[in-house]
Amino acid sequence: MKKTLRFLMLFAIGLFLALSVTSCGDDDDDDGTSVDTPAKTFTVTFNTDGGSEVVAQNVEEDKTATKPENPKKDGFYFLGWYAGDNLYDFSQPVSNDLTITALWVEEVDLGLPSGTIWAACNVGAKNPWDFGDYFAWGETTSKSNYLWATLKYCEDNNGDSFSKYNTQSEYGNVDNKTTLERSDDAATANWGSDWCMPTQQQFQELKDNCTWTWTTRNGKNGCEVKGKNGNSIFFPAAGDRSGTYLFNEGSNGSYWSSSLRTNKPDDGRRLSFYSDVVYPDGWCDRTNGLSVRPVRCK
Repeated sequence: MKKTLRFLMLFAIGLFLALSVTSCGDDDDDDGTSVDTPAKTFTVTFNTDGGSEVVAQNVEEDKTATKPENPKKDGFYFLGWYAGDNLYDFSQPVSNDLTITALWVEEVDLGLPSGTIWAACNVGAKNPWDFGDYFAWGETTSKSNYLWATLKYCEDNNGDSFSKYNTQSEYGNVDNKTTLERSDDAATANWGSDWCMPTQQQFQELKDNCTWTWTTRNGKNGCEVKGKNGNSIFFPAAGDRSGTYLFNEGSNGSYWSSSLRTNKPDDGRRLSFYSDVVYPDGWCDRTNGLSVRPVRCK
């Protein structure tokens, strides 16, 4: 009798454990495989603003979009992809649907004897009337304070000694470099090897072969420069920077050339204009922040 009871008790315990095991489970399907949650994806749309088509990309959340080949647009040069006012960073993860837009600069043929093609806007500008960035001569980035002490290639705090671009012994070691090398050219550094800063001779050609008219575009004063073929560009009167201050905004346009003032190498050659006069062969301290208007390099 005791053996029978013990057997029944063991049988009951075993049955209970078996049912406990078979009633346990997890979120697996009946076939034993896990259910994966689909990755969230976002659409990156490329607005080429009249350029050649670029296909949209579906990008998984927190992954990056792939930078496409540059689109093409007749008569324009592609500057980059922008999200709002900022150049889009393709290294940043995508976390929402977005549209990025191509920024173009018009290439303008003014019918000049040399065949020089001028850009329609300044470095750092998105529109012809925008001032854009300011650069010291021989520097390729803008800054907040324009001083001799921070000028590239200046060896002192006064502009009396230079390690590069010097034609006079009283200013230090003479290297007789009179035109900015491409590595020191703000147009090349910011827009690429197809563009460079104009020489003083190219500014002279612009003065001699075009009509200059003081006017206003989109609320900004400046000069319309019209070639004999009827095409034109606009130079805003963006003024110039010295120290932390902006001077002559709206009354003077001051644009660097790539040419050194050879008899006084603490100066670079510049284009300067006011409402009633144009100076294609002016000069300015190399440390001052001026505008840069690129030309296509040959």
